Amino acid sequence: MGGGRGETEVRRLVREQLGFLRVSAAVYDVGGEAEAKRLATSIRVLLHDTSRSISLLSQAGVKDALEYVDTAARTGSLARMLPEGSSIVPTGLAGAERYRPLLGNLPPERLTRRLPFLGWWRTVVVRLTTGQMWTREDAVLVVADKEGGAHVDPDSHPTYAALVDGGLGWTRPDGRPSDGDPALAVVRQVAWELERTLEEQVSWIAKD
Repeated sequence: MGGGRGETEVRRLVREQLGFLRVSAAVYDVGGEAEAKRLATSIRVLLHDTSRSISLLSQAGVKDALEYVDTAARTGSLARMLPEGSSIVPTGLAGAERYRPLLGNLPPERLTRRLPFLGWWRTVVVRLTTGQMWTREDAVLVVADKEGGAHVDPDSHPTYAALVDGGLGWTRPDGRPSDGDPALAVVRQVAWELERTLEEQVSWIAKD
């Protein structure tokens, strides 16, 4: 059996995944919507611990020490990225309505909230018209593990399917559902939050 990875190697791998995150974010931002599936995969590698695998940020010893940037709007007792007061909006693009993450283009009070990992990861950020709810964890893992980030399930996840099929209730003026995939917009916003978190709080993230 081999030994564990050293600190230098783990930090290099964290920076590598952050580089993947930045490249995919840049492609998404110029119209490559499907690149959010790669974003979801990098977020999963950085953050998701299971009984059989340890995330890179856990291996680096920082995951649970960070306070994560939380841009989700509060509506009553719920935090939301979609739809009311959202950090995701429908926007006209090439004559159609699509979904656009607002990234850092939010009021100052929406950019200063920080949460510990589990509170951030498991906060409900999407509520469908059917009452179904999604957390950041749901969005990232469904996109990464079931919808093409690293694996494609034979059957679409039911909440994902409902979300893509007009589950937010947003429509174009002629009544048709908005184009594009709101789940991918959520993943892009989560990636933005994670990138800001790492840049703010991990001193070695930019070092060689």
